Amino acid sequence: MSDALRKSARNRTCKMNAHCCNGNRETTVWCHSNFSEHGKGLHLKAKDIFGFDGCSSCHEYFDIESRRRAMPRNERLALFYAAFTCSIMERLAEGWDFVKVKVENSQR
Repeated sequence: MSDALRKSARNRTCKMNAHCCNGNRETTVWCHSNFSEHGKGLHLKAKDIFGFDGCSSCHEYFDIESRRRAMPRNERLALFYAAFTCSIMERLAEGWDFVKVKVENSQR
């Protein structure tokens, strides 16, 4: 699922829509969470499921705010969860089955 999820972000609308959003679908990627509760650690990305569709500008903004800690944590979490929810709901509406994919991957 990880590769499919990351690739599925291509050409989607940005779900973060921060003040800096460039609105360019060609720059949209799967932006991983920067929170430890999602598996983020020193030199480790969060689990792939914890991410959102984000344009290059929003991705950079989210990463910079996470490193600088200028924005309060609860605000960064709210921003993340809003984008995460929209991204996952869009895929569920398309018929993605996250449980089935997880089971299939764990049986390999």
